[in-house]
Amino acid sequence: ALELNSDIALFYLEIANACSSQEKYIQSIANYEKALELSPDNESAYTSLGYLNIENSNVEEALKMFDKALKIEPNYVEAIHGKGLAYLKNKDRITAMEYFTKACNYEYEDSCEIKSGADSRAFNWRMRQLKKKRLRIQ
Repeated sequence: ALELNSDIALFYLEIANACSSQEKYIQSIANYEKALELSPDNESAYTSLGYLNIENSNVEEALKMFDKALKIEPNYVEAIHGKGLAYLKNKDRITAMEYFTKACNYEYEDSCEIKSGADSRAFNWRMRQLKKKRLRIQ
């Protein structure tokens, strides 16, 4: 019976993913929730719900979903990256960068791109500040 539940849960996950790709978010959420009823230790379903909640500007709920995924699999990089996006959406850039850095350490490319972009902007800003300071001194 456990294996059958797992197979049915995978079926619901596939439907949920298809609905998401067609931007049918209400149906997608319902199918992720059905999958979790059958397979409550599915970090992928929690993570997907997290991303959908970010999309719907429900950051607190997104963070809860990512935390549930990370409780199941502490190094689940997609959930780590998702937490970074949620904090970024909440304009908490410092915490977001901590999560992007952690995900980048696992070589998650999207996080590395965000981190390097932020690093280069910070570096460029710092260089402009130093240049202004030098111009004032002369």
